Amino acid sequence: MQKTPIEKLARLVLPLFCAAALLVYADVSLAAAKDALTLCLTRVVPALFPYYVVTSMLLQSGIADAPALSRRGGKRLPRALVCFLFGSFAGYPSGARFAARFGGEDLAAFCNLCSPVFLYGVVAVSLCGEPRLFAPLAIAHYGSALLLTLLGSAVRAGEPFPPSAPRNGSAEPPQAVLPLPQLIGEGMFAMLKISGCIVFFSVVSGILSRLLFGSAEGLPAALLSGLLELTGGCAKVASLRLPSAASAALLAFLVSLGGVSVLMQTLVTTSGLRAARYAALKLSHAFLAGGAAYCLAPLFLSDAVQTAFAPVAEIKQNAVVLFAYVFVSLAGMCAMYLFALILKRAGDRLPGPR
Repeated sequence: MQKTPIEKLARLVLPLFCAAALLVYADVSLAAAKDALTLCLTRVVPALFPYYVVTSMLLQSGIADAPALSRRGGKRLPRALVCFLFGSFAGYPSGARFAARFGGEDLAAFCNLCSPVFLYGVVAVSLCGEPRLFAPLAIAHYGSALLLTLLGSAVRAGEPFPPSAPRNGSAEPPQAVLPLPQLIGEGMFAMLKISGCIVFFSVVSGILSRLLFGSAEGLPAALLSGLLELTGGCAKVASLRLPSAASAALLAFLVSLGGVSVLMQTLVTTSGLRAARYAALKLSHAFLAGGAAYCLAPLFLSDAVQTAFAPVAEIKQNAVVLFAYVFVSLAGMCAMYLFALILKRAGDRLPGPR
């Protein structure tokens, strides 16, 4: 496909602009990269690497041959529940790839979920230092996804599942059974890719925060960081020391949405996924999970009882949090949609199966 002059100019101008931004804001870029690398080495990789290897062993154990996932048999509801359970266990972005292949495109967004080990080990314990926070986050995140999964399955109860349709009409090759040393090697390579995404989008969020807000600190900058890169955004929200109910709501929103980094990984690894529809469904999941976490926090966190239903003196603070929550979320969704379109267009031009 012949590129237009505008596309050629954009491909030249965008890297030049990014290079100039890195030079002008070298201090911000360096600080963001160092913080992101520290976060990866001390919290993300230790928590996720063993879990990733175990999940890979499960993937090649034959779970895809379960009766409920048969292409010709199995009811919609059992298949949807199996996709949800696997997505809850496997984490981003394996849940979307599994659900899109065996449960249809509509389930991909609701079954692409954060793994429990990340939610507990990284978010609740490492970043927030509060293990009790795991309960409201988990109930809100997985409960809202399960509710949306059941509602979607009930609405389409009489419809057949759409056939799996990899891009370019190519059949997806069967997964080879790999020995444990090779699984460990692939797990380390996956950690390298995840860490690269965290570092890259942390630098981008740092530069954008300086451009838009004048500082990389504060609630708007934290939400912007979370909309671009999940781990760094959760770390910044945790560092704000907000009231427990507000902090739980924001963390549940960011974890359920995933951010641009997870969106890009999902579109690359999942065949036939429409970026706009996926982003809209994830946004509905994120808002539902955020509201649920806000209401659930007083049941598990003692200090949240005083802030969930705030007295008059705290209404102004909660209003500011809500305004920033909605404004930055809508702005971030526009950015996510543009990133998705760019990535999808670039992927469609690549030769070979996907």
